[in-house]
Amino acid sequence: MKGMFVSAAAAFLMMLFSCSGPSSEEQFVKFGDRTDGRYVFSADMSDSLSVYDMSLYTRIDCSRREFASEGDIRTEILLVSPSGKEYGETVYLCRSAFTTSDSLSWEFMQDYRSGIHPSEFGIWTVSVRIPEDESIPGFRGLGLILSRH
Repeated sequence: MKGMFVSAAAAFLMMLFSCSGPSSEEQFVKFGDRTDGRYVFSADMSDSLSVYDMSLYTRIDCSRREFASEGDIRTEILLVSPSGKEYGETVYLCRSAFTTSDSLSWEFMQDYRSGIHPSEFGIWTVSVRIPEDESIPGFRGLGLILSRH
């Protein structure tokens, strides 16, 4: 009986220590929940043995005519390290990368950066400003997917 208890305890401990966090995290900020016009996310890049990928996604609900009348969507991305260092750039969400199944809802998901090995490990802040989001009919918000490898 004692041997059976020790075996069960050993199996439980192995399972406990073999568990790790999820390999990806997804966050979505609704258009109305922006902070000072920005979509703000936390990116946990604490694991120094991992590399990370970031993807952006959104959805726009509008007619084909309204969707086609706009150009690519400009985004200003600011990454803030755990110590407060800032890194920024402007990227565009290409209209040609959007897909639709009913011509009234347009979906977008695209890699932003892959193979990220951060200069500092910890919780980063990813802040995205889309200057034209108020003029895009049916713009729902913005999402960030952080994958760990």
